[in-house]
Parts: sequence; structure tokens; C-alpha cells
Amino acid sequence: MPFNNVSDYADYRSEGAWHQASYLRTSSPIVGIQGRWTDMSIGAGQPTYNAYGGTPLTATPLTNNTNLAVYTGPAPGAGKTKHLHSLTADITGTTAAPSTFILSDYLLHYPFVDLDDVSEQTFTNIETLPRYTDGEGLACFVVCLVPTTAVNTNALCTLKYTNSAGTSNRTTNFALLGSTVIGSLLCAGNDSTAATSTQASPFIPLAAGDTGIRSIESITMSAGMGGLATFVICNPLASIPIFTSITQTEKTFFSRTGRAPEIIDGAFLHFLACNGGSAGPTFGTFRSSLTFVWG
Repeated sequence: MPFNNVSDYADYRSEGAWHQASYLRTSSPIVGIQGRWTDMSIGAGQPTYNAYGGTPLTATPLTNNTNLAVYTGPAPGAGKTKHLHSLTADITGTTAAPSTFILSDYLLHYPFVDLDDVSEQTFTNIETLPRYTDGEGLACFVVCLVPTTAVNTNALCTLKYTNSAGTSNRTTNFALLGSTVIGSLLCAGNDSTAATSTQASPFIPLAAGDTGIRSIESITMSAGMGGLATFVICNPLASIPIFTSITQTEKTFFSRTGRAPEIIDGAFLHFLACNGGSAGPTFGTFRSSLTFVWG
């Protein structure tokens, strides 16, 4: 069952029902532009590099119990739930702070979407969400797998998807922002074709009234921009800011915020990151420590 008070944490930790994991990126996508988002799962370090393999345009579930993503410890057992107790993070890059990192559970992805194809590209959905199956609170981001030919130029897109209420063929318009960096996020977070180099959000905006996404039916682009991308459905669990390089930021949940994100067995945890520093920022080495408790 979920935690009810701070003393629950002490009880579970004293019983050994906790696990501490580390996250290290010795290199990560270097977008080099202030205000751009990147996917830290594409980088060298621990856990292993996330290659986003699979059949083109086909829903591919993401589940981890080893080193593909953050290892969260053993399954909590029947009648028990696991939660994120605390999170720390720091970077060595002196030009990237302040920056924001979002810990997310990556649920499934649609690989190798052709960003040069202006016809409607239909996605295959034989597989479904492995966790959070109702889609409530889930979001979608777009990762560059092969560099685009158009850089910092928007291409207007129409996405058809099924929302968390189970309504299919919902539509939303947004723009993709070209990049030459593998691992950069391409959603510009708006429906304008005006050129821009920054992103207000890493996620595709959903239609008015929608509060989550279960699957994607198709994507149609107004103009080709070259390259390939993968569309990823995720559950954003927690965010942590870094205000100064080489200075650790710590966030403890429940005792300070009144909630502790639940971690479902098989969670595929990685970070999304936004460069907030000066022009041409790089994160350098990114380090994080995550503590999980259950009971």
C-alpha cells in the first residue's frame, strides 16, 4: 500500500526494504543551444546506451530488470508498493547551469519514423503499454535518431492518437524542430512554422481536455526535414533542477512534497534534460543517485 506518513519511511528502511541506484553519463547529446531538450538515455555510462531498436513505426514496449535503465531493486511483493524516496543530481559542465532534469518511466516507442515522408505514416499497435495502461498522465516526446537536414527550422505536424479515455483518432498539431544531434528532442511545443531554436516543453501538446495518451495512430508532416526519429510515450515522475555546476542538488520526496512517485516493477527510468546555461552549453559528466523504498 502507499506510504501514509514520514515514519513509514523509517520503518521500511529499517527492515531493509530499500535500494540505492546510480545514474552516470560520461557523455550525453551536446545540442549546444540554450533552451533545447535532450534524451540522456542516449549517452555513454551507466545504465547502458539506449539504442531504440525495433520495427519501424511499430509500438515497442520498454521494460527493464537489468542494466537497460536504472535498476530499482527487487519487486516489492504482493500487496506492497515501491516509491522514489530521494534523488540527487549534479553536472561538471560549467556552462550548462541552470538546467532541469526530468526522471521519466519510458513505456514504449515507435522507432525509425521518416522525417522526410510528407504522406500520412500509420503506426502499428499490436503491443500496448506495459505499465500505466490507462494512459492517464502520460506524455510523448520525439528523439532524433538520424540527424535532420533542416536545422532549427520547424515542420508543422498532425498527430493522431488515442487518449487516456480510450478515444481514438484524437488530433493535435505541433512543430518539429530540426537538429543535427542524435539524442536531441525535436518537439518545439507549438503549432507554428516560425523558426526558433528553443523548446518550451519536451512533450507534444495534446488536444484540449486530454490528460494522457495511450498510443499513436499516425503522423503527417507538412514538409520534409530529413532524418529519422522515434516517438516515445513516457510517464514523467519527478524533476530536479541544477543551479550550479559541480554542486549536488538533493530532493527528498513525501517528507517535503507530500507525495512519493510510485515505481512500478519493470520501470524503464532515464532522464530528459534541458540546457539552461549560456550559449553552447554542455553537461559534461552527469551524476545522479536514486533511493527507492517499498513496503
